[in-house]
Amino acid sequence: MIKNRLLLILFSLVFILPFFTTSCAKEELDDDSSQEIPDEEIDTTDTDYLDEEDYDGGESPIRDDTLSVAEFISCDFEGGVFVEGYIVGACTMSYKYAEFEPPFSHPQALLIADSPNERSKSNIVAVELKRKGVKADLNLVDNPENYHRKIILYGYWSVYLHMNGMRDVGSYKVE
Repeated sequence: MIKNRLLLILFSLVFILPFFTTSCAKEELDDDSSQEIPDEEIDTTDTDYLDEEDYDGGESPIRDDTLSVAEFISCDFEGGVFVEGYIVGACTMSYKYAEFEPPFSHPQALLIADSPNERSKSNIVAVELKRKGVKADLNLVDNPENYHRKIILYGYWSVYLHMNGMRDVGSYKVE
């Protein structure tokens, strides 16, 4: 009987006690990419506000390191990047709701690709239009003239709408 109690106490100390001494708190990580810039701090007075002086000490926004959509999809990188492609459609929720022909009804996201006629999900990037100025200037509902135009965007790779995506677009230039 005493032996059974000792075994029970020993078992409790070895296997159960560690569960009560460990923390279940969520660890906070420093991730600057998730911090948003308030819309009022973004100058949207010019619809093409890829300012040459904002990046790399005055280099042109059409740079040697601007990625194609295919490169953006296949590269492993950290931080913001420039991506160049054609606006091929609009989307919401998932690729299932992609629109590739006008009239467009989804102002939440653009779809960009290396070819203006691309329709394959694996060759398209969904671009989140979250910031007011960016959304107002680029969405195809309010700006159908942007359809099939070439665009350069500065943003961050992410899974968006269950596909390759770009978030936190801070700058762009529609050609």
